[in-house]
Amino acid sequence: MSNVNNVFISYPPRDSELADTLVSELAAHGLTPSSTKLVTSLSSMTGEKPTPRTSWQQEVEHAIKSADAVIVIIGPKGEPDRQQQFEWRVALESEWENSEKRLIPVFLQNAELPSFLSNKQGLRVKNPRREWDRAVKTLICLLKDEEPQSREFLSTEEEDPAKRRERLQYIEKAALAMKMHES
Repeated sequence: MSNVNNVFISYPPRDSELADTLVSELAAHGLTPSSTKLVTSLSSMTGEKPTPRTSWQQEVEHAIKSADAVIVIIGPKGEPDRQQQFEWRVALESEWENSEKRLIPVFLQNAELPSFLSNKQGLRVKNPRREWDRAVKTLICLLKDEEPQSREFLSTEEEDPAKRRERLQYIEKAALAMKMHES
């Protein structure tokens, strides 16, 4: 595993309180955390306004691509919003470009696995209100390649085979429709 210093945190807006706690903990342990919220607020604090050639998306893309690891917090309530979808796309592209980049999922409660995080070691936090502090300690151990005191939260989840078949059939139909449209 590679040495992790810079960490980007992708999270749904409704879990911003947990993400803020995570930012503080990571910083206290010598890591450099960032998130869309931090990137955009840092620009506004320094008085830097995105020029027409730069946007918050470019700033976030740069933060994700320069991160050694991306922590993906997945909430229990439905699909990610547009901002998190953008972050996930950039994180996946970044991992393809740099095989050393680590994507670490953190599943809250009964959150469902996005297919791009299948088979990645992460955490499952069933009760964030009670377990968050302990789960963060485990996450920090993962980031620092240290053995956690407890393996209680560690999880490597696999995509449901039925959902995978369904998704692949959808992709196959879409590809066939595109091919027929081109003819």
